[in-house]
Amino acid sequence: MLAAFAGTDAVVLAGKRQTTRPTEPVLNQQQQIDKLVEAYAARIRGALSRTGRKPFCLAGLRLYNDLSLIHASLNNSQLNLPDEPRLTCFAEAIADILADFKEENDTLSEAYSWVLKISDILDKELPLLPDSDVPDKPLSTAVETELDQFLAELDQRDNLNEFLVSFRKKLRNLTKRYKPGLFHCYDIPGLPRTNNDTEALFGRVRRQTKRTSGAYHAKQRLREQAAWLLFALADDEEQQLQRLKRVPLQEWRNERQRMQEHLASFRDDRVFRKKPDQYLAQLENQAQQIANSASSGLD
Repeated sequence: MLAAFAGTDAVVLAGKRQTTRPTEPVLNQQQQIDKLVEAYAARIRGALSRTGRKPFCLAGLRLYNDLSLIHASLNNSQLNLPDEPRLTCFAEAIADILADFKEENDTLSEAYSWVLKISDILDKELPLLPDSDVPDKPLSTAVETELDQFLAELDQRDNLNEFLVSFRKKLRNLTKRYKPGLFHCYDIPGLPRTNNDTEALFGRVRRQTKRTSGAYHAKQRLREQAAWLLFALADDEEQQLQRLKRVPLQEWRNERQRMQEHLASFRDDRVFRKKPDQYLAQLENQAQQIANSASSGLD
């Protein structure tokens, strides 16, 4: 059933109210050119304001690539609108920028390709569970060999400028520094490649504790209970249940005892701050009881 309401743009179809899209106004030629120029200006402004994130999203390289694409598009548009001075102004300004920074962009692009290559070498599939099959030949050996071969190939390059030579040396030094702990994750099932997830877990626990305990009490709770607040959330209840089943009962009891002993020290400290005389008197009574027990044993 179709019905229309007079004086409105609403149409009712099959009992549901639907709003028709307003028609686009008809623009003359100059208005269309103005809109085209505004679109190019917006894209240039967006490219210049875009930020990056090291080490895989470098704003400078992205900016140079975006400006190159915009410049090529401006040239194509100028073929159809050769008399539009604003498009010419944009194209000439971008051309000057691209020419001034071409050498720097080529250098950084080369260095960036090295980082991506190292990332590809290290980005091997890891054994996820403790009961995963371990290959006969350790995966760590294969990854380390591949990385050493790539760095050796870089050492043989003699057509590098001063920046790339310095960057190559930095890659070597970083690899040497991190190498002792870089490849364990490939041989130990369940060991993460980096501690990024752990750092994110710390942040999540801090935020969650502030929400549940308030900013005033969050610091104290984290100081006393942080070791037992740090746990990764499971995707669903069944997955969480499977995780809990892998913990032996006696191990859980031992950990609970350790937690109670840990919290007892903070509890006693609060008692001492509020009632120091009473707390110290209890310690003195304990000392007296120990002395009496020792004396009874001697008798």
